[in-house]
Amino acid sequence: MTEGLLNRYRNKDITDLSSEDIIKLVEYPYTMNAIADFFGVSEEEFKKLKKQKKVENITLESVIRNIETILDDIDKKYSHINNQIRQQIIDTLISVMTVAIPRRNSYKKKLSEIDFSREKVIEDLMNKEVNTTYRLIKLDKNVALIEKMVKRWIEEDSDLSNNYNKSYNQRIKENFSKGNDDELQKSAMMKNNLNNNTSGENSHQNIETDVTINTEGKDVVYHVCFSNEGYQVNEKSRSKVSKGAKHNYQKENETKRLHGKIGEEIVLQAERNRLIQIGLANRIDAVNYVARFDEETTFDGLGYDLISVNEKGDPICIEVKTSYGKKDKPFFISKKELEVMKGLKKEHDCKDCLIYYVKIDNLNVTIKTINAYDLDQRKLTPVLYKVEL
Repeated sequence: MTEGLLNRYRNKDITDLSSEDIIKLVEYPYTMNAIADFFGVSEEEFKKLKKQKKVENITLESVIRNIETILDDIDKKYSHINNQIRQQIIDTLISVMTVAIPRRNSYKKKLSEIDFSREKVIEDLMNKEVNTTYRLIKLDKNVALIEKMVKRWIEEDSDLSNNYNKSYNQRIKENFSKGNDDELQKSAMMKNNLNNNTSGENSHQNIETDVTINTEGKDVVYHVCFSNEGYQVNEKSRSKVSKGAKHNYQKENETKRLHGKIGEEIVLQAERNRLIQIGLANRIDAVNYVARFDEETTFDGLGYDLISVNEKGDPICIEVKTSYGKKDKPFFISKKELEVMKGLKKEHDCKDCLIYYVKIDNLNVTIKTINAYDLDQRKLTPVLYKVEL
């Protein structure tokens, strides 16, 4: 544990650490106990130092510094933007930076109460000795996202003193109706190409994103691609017939359950990132992992795992099916899930229901979308029967 970043502080006393140093070390990540041991103090003494340096909540303070760093960078590059655009940037950053944080609504509330004015940001960065270079490199994807949005907002309004009282989505809709928004026109063309696809309004581009999932105490980064390719099982392939092989069914079921949860966690983060990339960052709060709370509702739960929104902002249900390997494989679907797919029952007032087929090949993940129309074209084989005496 004394290797890497900690070695840079080998000749320092723990009291010499700045608040920025403490955050870096905890995020590296080192445990507080390991940091305390390295500096030859107790964990309680280290906690007191954190309190003195005003970094009791490492997660919250780090997010604040990340937001301030990006805001300062944007303020320098686009000094002419007005306060309403700047507030849109702040709202977007708060949503993006809290996506993967547990109890995110609590963090969002705290962040919304913080003064992120230009003057306060500059003052904070100086007083807290924030390493803005380090943070900008770490946040390069977020910086690129915000810059893209800022440029778009500026391009949409040539006169910065007008039209900023309109929301971003209102301006997008107006531009689209006038034929001025190329990206939305491309999206519309993609939808029309789906023909009889009943979920055409939720078409998925080949969007790529990275997500971090904590599995058995380890953070694993997966590269996720939302693919427009159809789900396709090789009909010629046949499962090998077991010749008396012994199975540990309990272990196999536990593995399947773990794989299923990993797939659902991947979709939870990837779906939020997808909405950000298509310009719906203000709707990522709508993405909820309902299976966490409602899985005991019935034998097979609600019939879906998450709720999200489509490109129009309408709520949709998502059932996640996870498979490991390079090729698409058959999956199982319950009676309840079929009913939901057919629109017979939805607990969260969703307009549509999709299956996200999640194929995990090492650290590469492909998500394919299956809707009710696709499902109708598939062969459904009954594999479970009710036996009554």
